[in-house]
Amino acid sequence: MGLEFLDRLKNELKPDTEEALRVAQSIKSLLGLDLKLYGSVAKGTNLRGDYDLDMFYETNGDKHKGFEDILNAVKVRGLDYMIKYSEHPYVKVRYMGYNIDLVPISSTHRSAVDRTPLHYRYVISKLDDNKRDEVRLLKRFMKTLGLYGADNRVNGFSGYLCELLIIKYGDFLSVLESASKWKIPVRIELETKSEREFSDPMIVIDPTDANRNAGAAVSLSTLSRFIIYSKGFIKSPSEQYFHIGRENRSGEFGVLLSNPYELEDKSYGMLRRIGKAWRDYLEKNKIFIEYLHVLVRDKYAYIGGIPIMSKIQYAELTPGPSVDIFERLETGYLKDERFYIPRYFINDIDNLTEKFISDHNLRGFSVIKIGYDLPEFRDMLEVEYWREKMLLRI
Repeated sequence: MGLEFLDRLKNELKPDTEEALRVAQSIKSLLGLDLKLYGSVAKGTNLRGDYDLDMFYETNGDKHKGFEDILNAVKVRGLDYMIKYSEHPYVKVRYMGYNIDLVPISSTHRSAVDRTPLHYRYVISKLDDNKRDEVRLLKRFMKTLGLYGADNRVNGFSGYLCELLIIKYGDFLSVLESASKWKIPVRIELETKSEREFSDPMIVIDPTDANRNAGAAVSLSTLSRFIIYSKGFIKSPSEQYFHIGRENRSGEFGVLLSNPYELEDKSYGMLRRIGKAWRDYLEKNKIFIEYLHVLVRDKYAYIGGIPIMSKIQYAELTPGPSVDIFERLETGYLKDERFYIPRYFINDIDNLTEKFISDHNLRGFSVIKIGYDLPEFRDMLEVEYWREKMLLRI
């Protein structure tokens, strides 16, 4: 297949942001706050249909005061709102059909969120309309394959990181061609050089701060998958990489849990630790799963995977008496100067999982049921199966 479909996709992904910009101005006037629009809508890199607004209220230092100003203004106007948390609390409102994040930032402190105005100004200075098209292609590719998002759900590529990659390499295809040749750890510098050493698998020096890694959120697993997907696309370009598919598989063994946390990001962070400990415990006992699935939806959570073998029999040898002290033995065999007694074991994923649950801290999650092909997260698992199948296209 040729690459003509990329031009069509560019047109399909191009947003119409006029209404979103009017809504941003409207809520700024309604709340009477000096709110600034800095997110992907403001930069013109959002995808069509994705018009969530990120608006920022800058103070001279006290972000708590900024948060209180936002919250009070929202309450006075009677808007529906939720308090959300990232590095610091912020307010999410629903207004004129749009989701709007109202985020306090500081002009003197410089957390990642506080650097948002600097990121905005840098990106705006580097992207023209053609490069914005390329950013949207990269974002759509990432989203389809489950690589987009710097939160604990994905541990992947942020919108800012996608923009930096296009600024660095020029276009979508060049990003993938370069990524297909990356060696981990990856280190990328734009015009800002840094002497600082980072231990992350993905290192992209933030051009607005040489001491910050803009790729710190990208996990080793997500980076590895991006490299493989890039190899696959370069070898055999296909529009499949831009449209989420489903794959029906059976044999998934999983644990359905109740989720005690309101914040999805916290749920995923805790659940990933549990899932990794469960997988490590299984592997220690000779049971291996193909991929670890960690999923959260509302009040429920799930860890699972398809076992390569769900039951395994094996033996271990226990050293017995040496020949110089040997008197009597009902079983065993002689090897060199010592008798050995075989001990036989049968491990299966069901019993091992039950033992893991009883012996480990589940961090507030409680087990509802365990078993094969549980239906509660089937729709999400079918997408994960498809993404795993796409890894093999290379």
